[in-house]
Amino acid sequence: MRILYALIIVMIPTLVEAQVYGRNARDTWNCTGIAVNGYSWNGVTWERRNFASRSWEFTFAGNSSRQSINGERVPFSCTNDQIIKQCSYQGLYFMFNTETKRGALADLFGVAINPDNNPQVFIELVECARDAFEINTDIAAPPESLETALETRLRELEKLKNDGVISEQEYQRARSAALGL
Repeated sequence: MRILYALIIVMIPTLVEAQVYGRNARDTWNCTGIAVNGYSWNGVTWERRNFASRSWEFTFAGNSSRQSINGERVPFSCTNDQIIKQCSYQGLYFMFNTETKRGALADLFGVAINPDNNPQVFIELVECARDAFEINTDIAAPPESLETALETRLRELEKLKNDGVISEQEYQRARSAALGL
């Protein structure tokens, strides 16, 4: 019996610490996409594409953070900043502001590494909440005309070519570089 009491006395500080610090160590948010845009690789070039919005869960826990979507868990490594969370995993990046409850998830792997193995790149604007009922789905999505940096760069290059500022060869080289080819 004394051993049982001794174990309880030893375990109480550990249990209290887990209750007090546990929420700070593991912070789970339910996220819903409010706009998703990107590109798909067709084997030759990138084509603009709209992706379906989705809902998922993100657990912030430093280097043990994770995204859970459709029963699959994707590990992430995140900073421990209490307000601005910055996370990454093999070409996936997630930035989230806990005060505004908004963030963005980007998949850039295909452009940088190999589009044939990962034939899409996208950015998903999200709104998240600690409680699923807190998410406001009435928020208007950004306009479809919102251009990505890549689109802007490709338009600039095409204009330079059409205006005769750069040659076709220079255009193709700069375009390939912008696309990561």
